[in-house]
Amino acid sequence: MQLFIAFFFATTLVWLIVNWQFFHHKNIRNKTLCIIFILKLLFGVAFFLVYTSYYTDNQTSDMHKFFKDAEKIFELTKKEPRSYFSILTGIDVNDKDKAITNQLSFWYQEESASVINDSRMVIRFNLLLLPFSRGNIYLHLVLIVFLSFIGLYLIFLSFVKYFQYNEILLTIACFGAPSVMFWSSGIMKEGLLIFFLGIVIYVLFNETKNWLVRSIFFLLAISGMFFSKFYVALALIPSLLFLLIAYYFKHKAPKWQLLITCILVIITAIGFNTILNNEPLQKLSKKQNDFINLSIGGIYLSNTVAPYDTIYTNKSNSLISSSILIEGKMAQLKTGTIYHHWKNPGYADTLVAQNKTNFYKILKVLEPTGSAITLKRLMPNYKSVILLFPEAFVNVCFRPFIFDVENVFSLMAFLENVIFIIFILLLIFLFKSPSVAHQRIIIFSLLFVFTLYTLVGLTTPVLGAAVRYKVPALPFLLISIFLFYDNLKLKGVLNSLRNQ
Repeated sequence: MQLFIAFFFATTLVWLIVNWQFFHHKNIRNKTLCIIFILKLLFGVAFFLVYTSYYTDNQTSDMHKFFKDAEKIFELTKKEPRSYFSILTGIDVNDKDKAITNQLSFWYQEESASVINDSRMVIRFNLLLLPFSRGNIYLHLVLIVFLSFIGLYLIFLSFVKYFQYNEILLTIACFGAPSVMFWSSGIMKEGLLIFFLGIVIYVLFNETKNWLVRSIFFLLAISGMFFSKFYVALALIPSLLFLLIAYYFKHKAPKWQLLITCILVIITAIGFNTILNNEPLQKLSKKQNDFINLSIGGIYLSNTVAPYDTIYTNKSNSLISSSILIEGKMAQLKTGTIYHHWKNPGYADTLVAQNKTNFYKILKVLEPTGSAITLKRLMPNYKSVILLFPEAFVNVCFRPFIFDVENVFSLMAFLENVIFIIFILLLIFLFKSPSVAHQRIIIFSLLFVFTLYTLVGLTTPVLGAAVRYKVPALPFLLISIFLFYDNLKLKGVLNSLRNQ
């Protein structure tokens, strides 16, 4: 019955695409949009099956764990509508509401470098729908597929004027990347993020004169991005600054506008880090070290006496424990154990256990993560960040390589990278010097790509995670590549292929 209701809902949305004027555009056929949406629904089904049948532990599967937390809130607030709306909105949360959220598994994150707890956005999305869906998770899936489809369509509308007579390339850029279609089609942060990102881009490049409405939508959407994935919104800031400089310095060439942007970004970043006593770099370092430890497996322990800091060791036989390794149990370090030590929030030092060690509480026992790569540990200083920059960007932009392939998912990511590289190599034959207007779009797009790829590469030693985290930038990478193509040369190549 639940599947039938979800199918009816999906059919209704297809009807909406056919009949809603918003989806009627001269540069893309309505039928094409329907096909793309149905294809995206199929990606959503594939995503659901992967996170239900392949990853069978619903307690650790991201999609299911957020949904279950939302269900628990809904059940506990059925007779408390005020608590339901307080938890949903985050407004006027009292001790009674906190008593409810304390019963959740993923509402509160463990000690991490995250600035904003973005897990709550997905939980709240599910919580918002539960009064209508009555626990039908398939309805949630169909809706998030539709929202992310709208986000990609808004990106298409934003740049279509720069692809006159060659809209097929823009269609490929927005809807053609398999990883974008897959990762934005699940009940995860990516689907909501793409929706908000599409609104932000549309507001920036839409020529409507109603600045007040545009401002409201921009603020709401950029806030949605910050709460969905903070680092993606952060990566968009240099591109937004470039647009602002391009607007006020119209007489300057795009390359000079880019130079001014880069100088301001560097000065602002250093100043911001200095004012906050190096905390941003500490958090970046902590985030990377947490991810490395997660990838290689090991044990997190908490000191039971002041200063109550955190340590990590990657060898289970380095502990003296009264029983098997269970979270919450007490243990000591064996003499000579090498361990990593934090003075929260930043990564501090590598130490060796002495003859007498404290008792520690076991916080987390981690198994090694697949698709992990070797990544030098990031220290909270500028030199460490600068030295890791090139490797970080290459890892995200071009890996997995063929020798990184371990399963069907990494194989698909590798093949997608091969296609992207082919698109880049085609510039040898199809290159055309872009106009000033096109240059500004290219710079805007590549600034976002470079910043996001670098942030992901600096912190993520797991290729499978990097493939997912770079998804928001992929359409912009393709858009920037295609804007270098010469339409006449491209048509000549295509005609010659048809005639063979």
